Formats: sequence, C-alpha cells, structure tokens
Amino acid sequence: MPGEYQAWSESRYRCLSMAATIQRRIGLTYNMSFMENPYDASDARTQFIHSIVTQGFPATCCTSVVIYAAIGRRLGYPINIVKTREHLFCRFEDKDERFNIEATNPGFYVWDDEHYHTYPKPIQINALRRGVFMRNLTPRQELALFLNLRGQCFLDNMLFEEAVEAFDGACHMDPQDPFFQASRIDTLLMHCA
Repeated sequence: MPGEYQAWSESRYRCLSMAATIQRRIGLTYNMSFMENPYDASDARTQFIHSIVTQGFPATCCTSVVIYAAIGRRLGYPINIVKTREHLFCRFEDKDERFNIEATNPGFYVWDDEHYHTYPKPIQINALRRGVFMRNLTPRQELALFLNLRGQCFLDNMLFEEAVEAFDGACHMDPQDPFFQASRIDTLLMHCA
C-alpha cells in the first residue's frame, strides 16, 4: 500500500531502516521452532543474546528485542522493551509519537497495542489494569526481566537453588510484577517437594 508509507514519519522510516539492517546485514532471523513448541527455557541460547552475537543462533522474542533496543538506543532512538503475555516487543516513544515494533517477524511490522492484548495469548483485564503488561520497562524492570529469564533457564535445568536466587533478584528489582513472585514461589515449592 504505497499511500500508507507516504504518511509515515521520519522516525518510522529510521526504525524500518534499522530493522532491515539488523535482518539483512547482521543476519538476525527468528527461531520459529521456539514459538511453535511448548515454552522451554533450558537452552540459554533462546533466552540471551550471547549465541546470536557469537554464533548467529536464531533469535526469540527474548533476544531480538534486546538487539533492537540496544542498537536503537545507540542510534539515539527512544526504544523501550514491552511485555505482553508470553511475548516481548519494542516500542518507540518520544514526545511526538509512539508506535510498537515487532522484532520477531521478517520485515517491519508496526502493530497497535490492541493487537498485543490478544497476541500471542490474551491478557486478562485485571493484569492489564494493574500495569503488569503493555508498559515501557524501566532499566530496573528490564534487569528484573533478564533475571527472571535466567531463573527460568535454571529451573528448566533443575538447578533449583540458582533459580530461586535469580527469581529473588527479579522480585527485588521489580516487586510489583506478580509473575516474578509466582515463579519464585513455584520454584521453592518444587525444590521442597
């Protein structure tokens, strides 16, 4: 739709260019098997960027958003990481405009917030009202998210003490996130069983 692109702002074009460069020049691709199978955090390559940077391992939503946000921020773009239910995406937001950037699809997709209310899984209205999802994460909340991902990786590898320690860190960094608290409690119960 050529008319649609003519109405785009310079910021959207810049983000489109960034996404194209990340995908074509750097070679970032998405790990479709990760999305199509039940969630499994046992392989740290699906949770953290080390394998993308050093080995060209395919990205997941956990890793692609970090690449997009890091490169975008380095370019001076106000890019945030945003959580929805079982998914992460990026958001460009400055005083003049706001749009979401889907970092897992080939190409450049800008979907509105309502899309993420049901994708990939519906968000319960009370979780939306509490601000658990769909908020721009602060640096502290990003660290909590990464600690939680680390905890999930430890948990899926049956390393309960390490998982609890990581979940403790996530809860300390973002005490308002009930999912971090639930992960910690579930792990403590499994470890005691």
